[in-house]
Amino acid sequence: MMNIYTKTGDAGDTSLYGGTRIGKDSLRVWSYGTVDEAVCALGVVAAFLQQEEIKEIVKGIQRKLFVVGAELSSDEKGILKLKERIAEEDIKHLENLIDDFTGRSAQQEAKDGFTIPGETVISAFFHTARTTVRRAERFVVALSKEESVSALLLQYLNRLSDLLYVLTIIDID
Repeated sequence: MMNIYTKTGDAGDTSLYGGTRIGKDSLRVWSYGTVDEAVCALGVVAAFLQQEEIKEIVKGIQRKLFVVGAELSSDEKGILKLKERIAEEDIKHLENLIDDFTGRSAQQEAKDGFTIPGETVISAFFHTARTTVRRAERFVVALSKEESVSALLLQYLNRLSDLLYVLTIIDID
């Protein structure tokens, strides 16, 4: 049996994919850690969803967020080894979903201004996921000012938070 603990991070540092050691308090770790939180927040959404179509979309987003996290947790050598990275098609896919669900929400009661989370359980969970993605985006923006970060990651996170907002205003429950 393999131990889950390695003891290599006991001094407050961790390894990136590729081998570089960095502090656990670095912007890079905050960035991919917050993306991981978003994956978990979406897991709560998926656990409560009854509509299979939306659940499959959420599961697909979770898988793509693993790709985002993998890229953020890789150094230059690790990036070259990744089998998948966020691409323009991934952003276009989110834009298509936004357009589709915006069209659906237009058929429902129009909502003006800000929405207060908690109208339904599912919308509240989507709001939590949305704000977690926004926080991840802020960390990645800050990281991009210090280190090289793919612009596609920033675009993906931005579109994803837009999609999650749209999913809060349609009737899913």
